Amino acid sequence: MYKFLKNPKILFPFFMALIMASIMSGVLILINIGFVEKFFSIWLRSFLIAFTIAFPTVLLYQIPSLKVLKKIKILTSYFWLKISKKPQLYGDTASFFKNFYLKNILL
Repeated sequence: MYKFLKNPKILFPFFMALIMASIMSGVLILINIGFVEKFFSIWLRSFLIAFTIAFPTVLLYQIPSLKVLKKIKILTSYFWLKISKKPQLYGDTASFFKNFYLKNILL
């Protein structure tokens, strides 16, 4: 049980969903109905609904989004090396990124 709670792959999405759901639900309630007498009870209900949707969604899309970010990082590294004015400083790195890009990303 405690190992599960110390796992950053679970903790980060949990806190990200918690913060995002609380801020978004609070701001949207303030925009739509303003700061009324029962604001906190309305916000709590809205937050609980938003969090029950946000947390599984973050867990579900965590891995695909990391894969996309990795591809973006590789692409920017490759293009940065390609447009660099001094490619001789990088040795064979430019050809490595070019081959990696052609084999793994364009498939």
